[in-house]
Order: sequence, then C-alpha cells, then structure tokens
Amino acid sequence: MTRDLSDILNSINDVNNLIAIFLVICVCIFTTQAVMDGTPGNVIISPVSVSTLLALIQQGALNNSRRQLSQVLFSGPRQLKEGYRKLIPDLLKAGENGTLEFANGAFFMEGFEILQEFKKVLSEDFVSHLETVNFSESKEAANTINSWVAKHTHNRIKTLISPESLSSDTRLVLANAIYFKDLWKTPFIEKYTRDESFYTQDGSEIKVPMMHLDGSLKMDFIESLKSQWVEIPFKGDQFSFLVIMPYNENGLDELLKQFTAQHLNDIISNLKNTYENKIYLSLPKFKLSTTTPLVPVLKQLGLIDVFNMNSNINGISKEHLEVSDVIQKAEIEVDEKGVKATAATGKINMEFLSLADTFRQGRILRATGGSPRKLQKKKFII
Repeated sequence: MTRDLSDILNSINDVNNLIAIFLVICVCIFTTQAVMDGTPGNVIISPVSVSTLLALIQQGALNNSRRQLSQVLFSGPRQLKEGYRKLIPDLLKAGENGTLEFANGAFFMEGFEILQEFKKVLSEDFVSHLETVNFSESKEAANTINSWVAKHTHNRIKTLISPESLSSDTRLVLANAIYFKDLWKTPFIEKYTRDESFYTQDGSEIKVPMMHLDGSLKMDFIESLKSQWVEIPFKGDQFSFLVIMPYNENGLDELLKQFTAQHLNDIISNLKNTYENKIYLSLPKFKLSTTTPLVPVLKQLGLIDVFNMNSNINGISKEHLEVSDVIQKAEIEVDEKGVKATAATGKINMEFLSLADTFRQGRILRATGGSPRKLQKKKFII
C-alpha cells in the first residue's frame, strides 16, 4: 500500500523520508514554468544539492522567511537538521568506495562575525568545511572556492564562482558539491552501440549513439500519464537509474505538465513489489552539462522574502541579509559501463544590507516490453 505523500512530508526523522523530500523537490523544480519555458533544451537538476543549501539558510531564517523556506522544503528547520545529521554520515560512508562524494563548504570573509549557533550547525550538523578567505582579492578567493568544488566533483566542475561576483563587500560563500560514479549491474555491450534515430521534442530526427541491452529489468506503466518507467540497477544494488518516458515520441511536454510528486512517490514506493520483465532496452550514450539559474524557480515555488527587503535570515549574523541569486551547475555522463554525475550549487550575490547615511529535456530512452534612510548594498554570497 503506497503511503500518502503528506505522511512522508510530515515525518523526516527517517533518512529514507528525507530522500523522499529530495524527490518531491526535484519534481516541483523541474515542472515549474521557469524550467519548462525558461530553459529550452536539456536540464539537469540535483535536488539534493539545492535542498541542502536551502536547508542551511533555513537554519538561520526567522519569521516569514523561515515559513517560506519550510514550505519549499516541505519541513521545518528542526526536522531537517535531524534528517541531515543522520543522512550525511550515510552519504560519507557510501563514498568510501569512491562511488559517491558529498561535501558542504562555507567560506568566510576575514573578520566577518557569524553567529556561533549557526556556525555550530554548519560544522556539526551539516559537516561543512569552514575556511577564511579575503574576498578583496577576488581572483584568489574565487580560485580557492573553485578548487574546493573541483576537488569534490573530481574536476568535472571547475568553475562555480567567478571573480567578478566577489568583492571586498562579500562576507560569506556557501557551496555544496556532489559526485557520483557507478557501474551498471548488467553493462551494455559496447559492440552493439551504433548510430540510430533519436527524435527531439519538436519532432526533428537526429542520429545519436544508441546503446542496447537485452535483459530483465523492473518496469511498469502509468496509464494515466500515458507513460512507462524502467529501473536500471547499478552494481551492488545500492543505487539505481530510474527513467520515465512517454508512450509517444512528442509526449514529453504533456507528461511533465501532468507529472506530480505523488506519481514519483508511487513509483519509488512500489519498486520492491515490482517484478522484473524481459525487455529490450535502447538508451542513448550521452553527456549533458547545464547551468540553471534557480531564483525564478524558487520564487514560483513560494520562496520570495529572502530575495528582497523583507528577508529575515538574522540567525546567520546580526546584519540584514538578502539573497539575489542561486545557481546550480550539473553534469551527467551515461555510457555502456555506467554513469558519472556531479552537481555544485552556490548562492551567488547574496547581499548584506545595513542602514547607513551614505545594497528543458528530450526523450532519452526507448524500451519495448520602514525608514526613508538610504541603504548601502554589500554582497553576501552563499
């Protein structure tokens, strides 16, 4: 029996429920108008990466800013802090064999005073790397942050922060990096890979290298969405690759418009009870890399105040802070042997405010079977 989604969203004490939150957020982000209409072509989203940094901000948010963050994250700060406290050690343990790497980083301006309680949350609950930098030396500071990102993404993402986004007014940069690499449980046979027809969303036909696998996999149909899904397990059965596709070659737009978090929850919940079927699977061999501006997406999801003068994240520092941009870079590479995927998310151009006198995706699978006083703006990047 599938659990009701609201039950999952109200109980984050279990790590699996926190993972369910990531899946829900992924669907919410991916199906917003900002992503559907504002990002033509392929889109890669890492819900874990963006959710982690939003959860960090939530720990320092107060009043309506906290309420809006809790709405977007489907849970309050206490539950998420407990969830991450349990999840991160599991992620770090999973990374001992080189399959998965997960890291949070916080880079402070020399002399910047951060509240001790928030600093404790950073280091103890979210296991963050803490480092002091001089943002006045913007090139050197950017190199420090980007080197950290590159290290934790195995050099697949080398630039997250540009020197132009840093200045002497910058106070803090928060970043998250994730790297994943694993081998298929049953690899595709390389000699069977050949150029075949692939149809993009507008109906155009192109030739792409298509991999082929004849074997037993879990798959099922979602008749209400006129679609089907297939799970491709990785070696060791700890992780799997789930692909959802429409019946019709040009049916992706309609699928995304109708797809909900409940649909995804139903698939995940029923995986254990789904039997393997003998199928012939054709999957393109591909590599995608995208940069996604997330502020329009987050605003559509209801996160408004942290991006304007109503921002209240004074649990981070005593200064008035306002977020102005959120960007995620992500990459995925799929071949006959397995998958490499990585993502890095940073809050770019968060502004420090103080009162003063003078602040998309083509189908990729085929399977058969106040005061008037003037404000001074200063950058605060997380």
